[in-house]
Amino acid sequence: MMAVTSSLSDEQRAVLALWTEVNASLSAYHKLITSFGTAELAWYAKVDAWRQLGIHHTHLARHEQSEQTQASIDKIQQALIEGRYGLLFSDQPDYPVQLSQIYDPPPVLFYRGNKARLHQAQVAIVGSRKPTAHAQKITFDIAQYLAQAGYIITSGLAMGVDKRAHLGALAQANAEYQGRTIGVMGTGIEVNYPNHHKLFAQIIEQGGCILVNCCRIQCHISIRFHGVIVWSLD
Repeated sequence: MMAVTSSLSDEQRAVLALWTEVNASLSAYHKLITSFGTAELAWYAKVDAWRQLGIHHTHLARHEQSEQTQASIDKIQQALIEGRYGLLFSDQPDYPVQLSQIYDPPPVLFYRGNKARLHQAQVAIVGSRKPTAHAQKITFDIAQYLAQAGYIITSGLAMGVDKRAHLGALAQANAEYQGRTIGVMGTGIEVNYPNHHKLFAQIIEQGGCILVNCCRIQCHISIRFHGVIVWSLD
């Protein structure tokens, strides 16, 4: 079971509320924070105030339905209590240092598994979803060797090169080297992706970590942003 903090401060709830209502849009989130100063002030602001900032109409529509947002945050709170996943806010000391140094780090990360992996030396391995058999073997062998050498293998959980990188890192006879991989999801933390193989569960069970910037299946995770997380952790 993960050791997580289940209690959320008012500001943390407001961060989650904003992040939900702007659908994980960094530009909209930072515009609101810059304009209002804190997440609490931004979230309690009227829709007209958001509209004057040029916030997208779909975000405005969600902001008008604050009861639904509150319900979503309550569900996250319950998930934290049950230990289903944990949260890392950008102002906390356990937020990944590498990610905090980029231009626009996400304000909150959702994770499952061993968050200590996020603070260890990492190598990112990503590539084609349809690699040749030779490329698959090379990827597996490199990841396995690097994990034995003490590195955490970070990749994107996709089929092909990503999957072989994770599996190579996990293929350790010595228990000391097991679980040295981080999977950055392309969907919300509530979605057991990829559902076509057991990699997700295997990473967590062996001591690795699963990471993403949102909770829901429909949240916006662009290809660029998914790649930014993978490479910034490296």
